[in-house]
Amino acid sequence: MEKQTFKQILILSSLFGVALSLFALLPVVVKIAVFVLMTCVSLAVIILLRRAGALQIFTVKESLWTGALCGFVSYIVFSIIYLPLIYLLSSIFAIDYLGGFVLMLKLSSPGLILMFTIFMSIVSVMFNAFTSMVYFYVTSSIGTFKCPRKARDKERGVNELQSNSRSRKRAF
Repeated sequence: MEKQTFKQILILSSLFGVALSLFALLPVVVKIAVFVLMTCVSLAVIILLRRAGALQIFTVKESLWTGALCGFVSYIVFSIIYLPLIYLLSSIFAIDYLGGFVLMLKLSSPGLILMFTIFMSIVSVMFNAFTSMVYFYVTSSIGTFKCPRKARDKERGVNELQSNSRSRKRAF
């Protein structure tokens, strides 16, 4: 993986972490935002970079590393932004919809919160790596199932010869 691609993955993952942490402040969207963060961030980053032409994944190993990197960075950024904001909002307003997070933030030590954040980021790494691997297999299988014979014939130059001979047969 090139250095430029690595930086783009880090930036996009960070942006997704920031966006999802801000969306998670809304009571209705919390569970959806955390689900997307834990499973689908790598998929979105890979699709965006492939459409831009910046990412060419050739092996399963590269797709796993890309997914793992996306999952780790996005969850860490999510935690850095979301946890202080939710603590601040719970201190100012009486927010009860996130009792577990608020209770953990008020009663736990910073070391325990850090350990929980690292554990959850590792879980995010596993799910995002799996998602990116599934995406790699699906795109590679679609590429081989589209029409492997036409691709092979195109490489050989057979496609043009067959189309010319077919047009001559139809004319007679």
